Amino acid sequence: MSLWIIDFETYWDKQYSLSKIGAVAYTRDKRFDCYLLSVVKNGERVFLGHPRDFDFSLLVDQVVGAHNMTFDGAVWRRLYELGIAKVDRTAAKELFCTADLAVFFQAPRDLKGASRELLGLAVSKEYRKKTIGKSGAELAMDAETLEAGTADAFAAYKLAEKYLPLWPEAEREISRLNREAGWYGVAIDKKKVDDAVESLEAQLHHHLKYMVWADDADDTPLSVIKIREHGRKQGIPTPASFDSDDPAVEKWYEDYKHIPWVIACRDYRRVNTFYKKILVLKNEAWQDTDGNWVYSYQKKYFGAATGRFSGAGGFNMENMPKKEMFGIDIRSCFIARRGKRFLLGDYAQIEARLLLWAAGDLEFVKLIEELKNLYVAYLVKRGKAEKTATKKTIGSDRYSATKAEVLGLGYGMGAKKYVVTALADYGVDMTLDEATVAVQEYREANQLVCARWRYHDKFLHYSASQGDPTHEIMLKSGRVLVYHNPISVQGKWPDGTPKREVKVQPERGGTHLGTYGGKLTENEIQATARDVLRDAWIKIHNELSHIVRILFSVHDEFIMEIDEELCTDETRHEVRNRMITASPWAQGAPIDVDLGDMEYVSHYKK
Repeated sequence: MSLWIIDFETYWDKQYSLSKIGAVAYTRDKRFDCYLLSVVKNGERVFLGHPRDFDFSLLVDQVVGAHNMTFDGAVWRRLYELGIAKVDRTAAKELFCTADLAVFFQAPRDLKGASRELLGLAVSKEYRKKTIGKSGAELAMDAETLEAGTADAFAAYKLAEKYLPLWPEAEREISRLNREAGWYGVAIDKKKVDDAVESLEAQLHHHLKYMVWADDADDTPLSVIKIREHGRKQGIPTPASFDSDDPAVEKWYEDYKHIPWVIACRDYRRVNTFYKKILVLKNEAWQDTDGNWVYSYQKKYFGAATGRFSGAGGFNMENMPKKEMFGIDIRSCFIARRGKRFLLGDYAQIEARLLLWAAGDLEFVKLIEELKNLYVAYLVKRGKAEKTATKKTIGSDRYSATKAEVLGLGYGMGAKKYVVTALADYGVDMTLDEATVAVQEYREANQLVCARWRYHDKFLHYSASQGDPTHEIMLKSGRVLVYHNPISVQGKWPDGTPKREVKVQPERGGTHLGTYGGKLTENEIQATARDVLRDAWIKIHNELSHIVRILFSVHDEFIMEIDEELCTDETRHEVRNRMITASPWAQGAPIDVDLGDMEYVSHYKK
């Protein structure tokens, strides 16, 4: 089988680029101009020129790669829709992405970084600077641009030639499924999105009334210089920055909340951030042949070192607000296509459950399976509840506190941090003394989990002391987490006493970051949960794609689409069964799935 690489070059400028707009929306923009295609086959250049002159039928039933297939595949589809390409991308046997391949092997995603770390090859991207704002007509005969395009295709080929055989089949498949799901996209309620944009614009206009320094149409109301200048005139000190994560900023808002323009600064910034997200949905939606308005999202395969997806593009599908904000329920803007419903499958407390299984606490695992509730089982284990207890009899406050302990303390968190986390993530307010007791009780009740932290810490320090090039963790799934160049450094405990800590490079050639046994345990479990999700997506696609389609995932949850008439108890059972049994290597793990169907995402309540 031949190995092909394609590389498209298109018009771009500072406002119209992939850093500003998603790949599918980019190709549907009126400025779209694909002027160059480089094609490499088995290490030899077979074509370099305008896409209209290439015989795309050569790619039928072939294995075709690109460095960022999310983009190149979207371009190919658009060229087909425009009649320039006579064959669609679906005619290829397989489309793969060497950017995804690179991050699996813990190299940078960009071609320059991937080539440097995986091939020792220098790839220059300087030519890109010369193409900004220039049309295909201006660049078509530019020898430097032509050669640079070919150089990129050759570099991608060398990555594929060396590493594609080493990329596990399941990983290649989930890379493809994630990409294709993004292209397919999710339907939106266009009227609701339009109304949300209008409402947020009105709110921004209201706040602007108090921001008198923003008197120029081209001026930004959030100019730090202008805000400071206004503050000096009013005799009010302003913070050094307006970073939303800086406690000093929140204190400033609180101290001067009686001043209208100060609160306007806060509210305008918050509304504007949310407004930009909604505006992406409005601007990038496109209408399919059935009349559905669709947002084609992007997600990064292996966006985190553990293998989890991460958000990309203008709207982060991994981080949608769970609650209404500024009068807008953003989740309700995502709807099922006509004649379909959403089916949502959520792995219940999967990381907490996998932690106990990986730590070897089989008695606790058995108790969870018997009682069908992780938090009740935890209280029973500690002798604080009878086996007959339920969420209702335990009480909501106690149940929430138990949930916070089980989900928050599994990776070595101390009492000071737990006070903040319990309130922020679980709504549990407690004193430092109460948090200290909770931490102590958790560790006493979960000694096998604590032993897991110590196990990882011991071998991490051993790797660093021996000067090993990598520190590796074998997952239950068979995948290996690799940390590069572990080094031992002198650090300090919070009380100032010295300690030895280890720093590693999660990415080849990247920055050294400190880690420890509890953190490595968290990485191990998060990666294991990710592999359960991977296996389930592939199994559902292979066995139930005629019934249900996975639109996207959010952490440990699938959002699927199903024909209304097929949304039956039998179908739900089939989907749930696949999600639970997709990973043979996880046999014995207390995996459970909550499944529900609804018309739009926000109907789903955990």
